[in-house]
Amino acid sequence: AGSTSDNTVEDVARQRSRTFSAEDKTFGKTLRGRTTSEGERIVKIKQGLGSAVSALSNVSAFALKPLRDFQLAEQINAMNIDMEEAQRQREIEKYNRLQEEDRDLEEMIRMKREAEQSCLDATKEHLLGFIKDNPTAKYHQWIEDFHPENAHDGTLLEGLGKTIDHRFFVEESDHRRLWNENLSTYLEPSSKGRDFVPARAKQTNDDGEIVKAEDILSGSVVEEREIFTSHHVHGGSDLIAFD
Repeated sequence: AGSTSDNTVEDVARQRSRTFSAEDKTFGKTLRGRTTSEGERIVKIKQGLGSAVSALSNVSAFALKPLRDFQLAEQINAMNIDMEEAQRQREIEKYNRLQEEDRDLEEMIRMKREAEQSCLDATKEHLLGFIKDNPTAKYHQWIEDFHPENAHDGTLLEGLGKTIDHRFFVEESDHRRLWNENLSTYLEPSSKGRDFVPARAKQTNDDGEIVKAEDILSGSVVEEREIFTSHHVHGGSDLIAFD
């Protein structure tokens, strides 16, 4: 009886062991299956998330393109505005510079005219004082008194008096014009008046050439050159003989 009981217990134990082993194997397979499923699901989720992020990036890039284009256009427009402003500033500076040059030129012209007028006034004042004190004086005598530095000793023949600078006889000479405008000033109405001084358009230079020289006051220059011969002396009148 005792032996039979022990066998029965051992059989039950072995049976339970086989049952538990089968259950363990089933549970292990189920657990492994669940673990694999969870891993695959996680991978799929990650893949889905990656695709979503990529899609969102593409959408964002597409959506932001007009904004980037607008920003680029604004930058180009700002550069154009800066270039136009720089060009406008250069034009303004050029205009101001030209205006300043024009003002300087006008000022120089004004000063030149004032200086010429001052010289004319001083010349006329001296002429009126001279002919008042010397009513019968001649033109060359006034020039010698007013501009002694322009009256030179005769160089052709010694002792023939003074030679007056030929510029006092040119067409443009203000001295000659002032003299001829005052031939009867301070003289009696019945008086003959002082001698008229004609223009000598052509005079000889040191090289024997005929030139049209500048006036002492105006400074205008007109020059003509030709070889001088004796027939250029009109009526025997030259720079020496004034009477």
